[in-house]
Amino acid sequence: MRALPTFLVLAFSSASLAAQPVRPGIPYKPIGGFGGISTDQFFQSQVQHAAGQLHTELGNLRNETARLKAPLPVKVELSRLADRAVKEADDLRRLAAVTADRRRLLAADRQLDEVVDAFVARAQQLGAGSPGLNTAIARAQYADQQLHALFGSVDPNPGLGRILRTANAVVDQVGNLREEARDEFPGNVYTPQLDRSIRSFGFRNGSLARGLETGGTIAAAQIEYEAASQRWRALAPGLNALTGNASVRLQIARVEGLFRQLGDQLGIAGGPNPPDFGFLNKGMFACGAGEGGGPRVSVFAQISGRPIFDFYAFDPLFRGGVRVAVADLNGDGFPELVAAPGGPLPGQIGLPPIVRVFDGRTMMLTSEFLAYDRTWTGGVQVAAANLTRQGKAIIVTGADVGAGPHVKAFDLATGREVASFYAYDQNFRGGVRVALGDVDGDGLPDIVTAPGPQHPPQIKVFSGLNSRLLANWLAYDATHVVGAYVATADITKNGRADVIVGPDVNGSGVVRVFDPLRGTRLGDVTPYPSKFRGGIRVAGHDVNNDGVLDIVCAPGPDLPAPVRVFDGRNSKPLVEFYPFERTFAGGVFIGAK
Repeated sequence: MRALPTFLVLAFSSASLAAQPVRPGIPYKPIGGFGGISTDQFFQSQVQHAAGQLHTELGNLRNETARLKAPLPVKVELSRLADRAVKEADDLRRLAAVTADRRRLLAADRQLDEVVDAFVARAQQLGAGSPGLNTAIARAQYADQQLHALFGSVDPNPGLGRILRTANAVVDQVGNLREEARDEFPGNVYTPQLDRSIRSFGFRNGSLARGLETGGTIAAAQIEYEAASQRWRALAPGLNALTGNASVRLQIARVEGLFRQLGDQLGIAGGPNPPDFGFLNKGMFACGAGEGGGPRVSVFAQISGRPIFDFYAFDPLFRGGVRVAVADLNGDGFPELVAAPGGPLPGQIGLPPIVRVFDGRTMMLTSEFLAYDRTWTGGVQVAAANLTRQGKAIIVTGADVGAGPHVKAFDLATGREVASFYAYDQNFRGGVRVALGDVDGDGLPDIVTAPGPQHPPQIKVFSGLNSRLLANWLAYDATHVVGAYVATADITKNGRADVIVGPDVNGSGVVRVFDPLRGTRLGDVTPYPSKFRGGIRVAGHDVNNDGVLDIVCAPGPDLPAPVRVFDGRNSKPLVEFYPFERTFAGGVFIGAK
């Protein structure tokens, strides 16, 4: 990558990461594409992603149906339906890659919908009582509903069509919630009374849809919505009792997210008012495949469980991996996922520097933007911070190896670039790694940087308020010029973010925790054997729910190795796991909240 023009290098202003407050209790609505992404391009990206997710879920459903004990003719019939559904989903994904023609895409979606409905209906008929199949059906239906939601703007009656689809989606997901809760909890926890109350809430949404279908007015639907809101609020104590189970917690979040969408579409004065459940802030942990892997992301509500989402953030054929960050960017209490592409493998074509934001409840694409010039295809490092008290949703990017150490900060709420600077000498070509955290305790996220290869391990901290360099110190010996990765976490519980540093490829193998303002080392962890030289990516996440953030270490490319977690109190090993196949040796990028 050639050096970026001098006129792009902007100094921080005194209000670089400050903004006007948003209205309390009302999360901002994230904009779609910006920074070089047109409305049509963003719509294409949304359809590609939603069709790709449906393609994945249909593949999982096909695998589950193959395990059914059924006569051979029935299995052949199911297999044909499954193959056709998977192909139609892939065809739609490919079509969206080359056209933004909404009519053509809508026609392809309708054709896909017929095949999916036939496949799901036959699978339901044959597989009643199979928990694995029921879960696969529910996930496929949800992915199908999310794809439909994108086409409301091209329906003959766009407003009514979108409202009806959302209301029916709420009803369907309420049914899935009841099934999930019955499967996971005994009758003394998921009581018959709670089941009746949830069913009643679903009935209200169904009544809203039926009223519109039979000529009812939007005003009448608004009244039905308010009645449903009262029932949803009344469910809060009972639903909170179910949130210890990650899959049920996610399903509740899906219902709530769709219900909020319905209120928005109905134009409820002041915004919809379903409750904000306390369980939503329990956090999320994301793993992105490293070098040699597709841009695959696995998202966990709890590390010891199965992923709640598993999808490709970019074109599945791209083999440069994906970098991830996690933060509550819209203030709704549920973390969003931020993804950026890695650099291409030798001889392959890279992706433009597109940063994508996925809703934490649904993993639907809500925003995307170009962090750098479209011609840069060498990969992007990314970090994100929770919505600040000033109403800022900050995403920070760092250009990767081959580029200058160019750091940018974006306000997702407005689509504005709010900072742009070189963290190190702009002629340095090792790139820069970034993290965000409130280091000085002023309530604003500060930017932490580490250099890529061929530079001493110099960690810098830049104030989010006025650009002042708050700290500048070496994480390892000055001769340790392999590069480093950084993350922030308030491990010491003093209200200020500490900094976790991991070495890059051929580094020392030691992860260190620092007081960033003083540059003093607080502790060390050696997560892998000395022969492992693939580097270590780092994050902070409260894995054991003791109120203290733990140190998460993920391997870089070298040998297949697990993600390992160490207690934030005493550095003792807590857990290890493989987010992808055990044989995958491309490394893992991690993001957590």
